[in-house]
Amino acid sequence: MEQPTQTDLELLIDLATQADMDYRDAYFVWERVRTHPSAYLIVKAVLCLADKQTLPIEVAFVTWSMWAGRLRVTR
Repeated sequence: MEQPTQTDLELLIDLATQADMDYRDAYFVWERVRTHPSAYLIVKAVLCLADKQTLPIEVAFVTWSMWAGRLRVTR
């Protein structure tokens, strides 16, 4: 089992601010993809999707996950 990585809260806040979203939305996504090597890029993509399509973060994450295919996420 992979160990979860340490949260870079400052980066999550910055990504959320860039997408005009709340940092809790960024953390919601990060919690689910934190063991993925591109976790912060995924966070940014999902935040942008949520912002541009005016979707709740949960819906944006599910939409992105379906588009990305099989992604190993943590619960």
